[in-house]
Amino acid sequence: MFGRSEVTREHSIGPHPDFLHLAETAGEEYCPIVSLFMDIAGSTRLGLLYDLRQVRAIKSAFLQSAIAIVQSFDGHVHRLMGDAVLAFFGGKSGRTENAVIDALNAAAVLRWFAENVVPEKLKEAGVRKSIGVRVGLDYGPEEKVLWSSYGVGPTHEVTATSFHVDVAAKLQQAAGRNNVMLGQALREHIDFPEELLRSKTIRRGTEDVPAPYVTPNHEGADGRPVNYCQWLLDADEYLRCTPFALAFPGDSPIVVKASVHDAKDAPELYSLAPGGRAVPKDKWIKFRARLPYTPHGKPEVVFRVENHGREAQERDGDNRGNHETAVPVRGNPPHEVEHWEPTVYRGLHYLDVMVRRDGRVVRAGRAGVYIL
Repeated sequence: MFGRSEVTREHSIGPHPDFLHLAETAGEEYCPIVSLFMDIAGSTRLGLLYDLRQVRAIKSAFLQSAIAIVQSFDGHVHRLMGDAVLAFFGGKSGRTENAVIDALNAAAVLRWFAENVVPEKLKEAGVRKSIGVRVGLDYGPEEKVLWSSYGVGPTHEVTATSFHVDVAAKLQQAAGRNNVMLGQALREHIDFPEELLRSKTIRRGTEDVPAPYVTPNHEGADGRPVNYCQWLLDADEYLRCTPFALAFPGDSPIVVKASVHDAKDAPELYSLAPGGRAVPKDKWIKFRARLPYTPHGKPEVVFRVENHGREAQERDGDNRGNHETAVPVRGNPPHEVEHWEPTVYRGLHYLDVMVRRDGRVVRAGRAGVYIL
């Protein structure tokens, strides 16, 4: 779905492969990384309700699935901690923005899996207790992530020392069941749109009050609270701008395919799965929407661009350069309608494809486009 040709599984759990040479040495390296913490919400009580072998089977199946999903998005599983997983995305090669995108996609799919697949599997196994996931994500820039070896002799571990790795764990702990929480640095690094984020609240007495910062809200070196921001990801809405939209029961979105080009009408450089990879600025994307039918009346396909982020706001104001183009539908099905757009602003943007008849939208699809 996300345009991967193969899955990398050759590395076992443990040290990130880019830093194996640091084992049992005093060496240190700075390198950016995205950290994902996940645990199974509701698993503790399983040991009070079921035989230990049943508990082990449930946890093992869940963790195996989580590992497979992480690895499918090029994540490295660093550590299993009971019913929890710590995974890293990125390393010495590749764009850090793509590491963030991979982690977001893995987290959103993990959450979808926990909410849509796990309950039915538990029911089939005769397990009445529901379980889910809690996920925390954050990005640490190069100057704030130190890789080194901890321990003595053969009892050692190569890992990352970073506020941002620790924050990912705090975000996971603060997440509710089947929630994904993001840290401030991750959001800022790719200028992630606020439309896909929700503010966290906590119950205080009879009211829900905002909880905008990671807790405890520690003081920095200047003696003032750090006020490190946190958000809840609207994971389902996010997945609807990726090819995973096809997995939602009852939805039948228009399938949008895309390819990247140096210029309009130039040869294709590579295919692009919506929401799967970041595209550099000053390229062109050709979108193709396939309609397997001809709507009645006088139909047209409308391509609507919805931009987000600081650059779009600064350069084009509140409208952010948003626009739409209508193309009439003619002839016999199946129809494939093409549309070109340049890559201009940094961030995650949408191309909405709508079949409109007599002014009313009768079918739609959405493609998310990350631009560096």
